[in-house]
Amino acid sequence: MKGGLRYSPQQGIALVVVLWLVALLALMAVSQSAAVRTETLVVGNLVESASARAAAYAGLQLAIADLAKPLPAREMSSDGRAYGLRFDAAQLVINISEESGKVDLNAAPATLLNKLLAASGVEQERRLALVDAILDWRDRDNLRRLNGAEEEEYRLAGLAYGPSNAPFQSLEELALVLGVDASLYHALGQYLTIYSGRPDVNLSAASPELQSALVEGDELSADIEFGDMPENDSLERRVVSAGSVFTITVEARLPSDVRERLTAVVRLPPTRANAPLRYELLRWEEGR
Repeated sequence: MKGGLRYSPQQGIALVVVLWLVALLALMAVSQSAAVRTETLVVGNLVESASARAAAYAGLQLAIADLAKPLPAREMSSDGRAYGLRFDAAQLVINISEESGKVDLNAAPATLLNKLLAASGVEQERRLALVDAILDWRDRDNLRRLNGAEEEEYRLAGLAYGPSNAPFQSLEELALVLGVDASLYHALGQYLTIYSGRPDVNLSAASPELQSALVEGDELSADIEFGDMPENDSLERRVVSAGSVFTITVEARLPSDVRERLTAVVRLPPTRANAPLRYELLRWEEGR
């Protein structure tokens, strides 16, 4: 065609290549933008998680400082109830429980272990086997109790381990005892400790659920100590024991709903006037 524009095949191919390059560059730009946005969100989440974790740690320090006060001056009870307070932008929920108000796996006699298992709904035959298996696990010999379990019983059950024949080093170790399944372990865990060293339970420091479990039904055992119980044992109840080992759980929640949870078991030495606050950290958990 005269006077018109003519395109050669080479020009058409070049145009297609240019269009593909433009599309590719646009796709790369979108991908880069998405990557930057993702990294920004990740960094933001990390910052918020760190802020929530710092707030939870601050709540832990507040709880320890409160426990260091004389009993009448404490603002938080150590019976496991929840206390809410605000720290900067974070909402804190703090729970303190005294270890003397729990059943010590390493010190509790058979009668107390039996009582706790009975309150958890374990039938008698299984209960006798569990009590003896726990005692066989923590004692230092290889002699099997009447209903207990030593190396051979674990082997016959298809397990590649036997009892440690030593004190429990953690509550999680209870799950290894022959006959203890996951549901029973989780049902008992909140009432157990390895830190009190007491053969009895101080009911003035025990949770209402454990109190009911230990005093309901038959006569009270000598493995239970009442301590100084307040007359009104309801919402106004306060622990009056001077126990020195506590489990403190703190959950911090930010307005964005980012949450962090800390659990610590601490031992507080006797306080002295004008002495700096000191404590021993026995256990530390995050995020559970």
